[in-house]
Amino acid sequence: AVNLLKSAVFFSRNSPAHIKSRVCAVMNGISCHRSTKYLGLPLGIGRSMKEVFSYLVEAVKMKLQGWKSKLLSSA
Repeated sequence: AVNLLKSAVFFSRNSPAHIKSRVCAVMNGISCHRSTKYLGLPLGIGRSMKEVFSYLVEAVKMKLQGWKSKLLSSA
């Protein structure tokens, strides 16, 4: 059995509207939006990977700054 509370469907931009509506009707209206994440990463990347992963780059930069300050202060 499929747990519909934990399930989602992702449609490409090229998917016909009637197919989307039929699939959503079968799955009780469950669909997936571009902002949906799985394991912390976005599902609908699209063409602009730089834009999608910019938050991840910023998070890594912040971590590096914290590590650098800890290493410099202990010397």
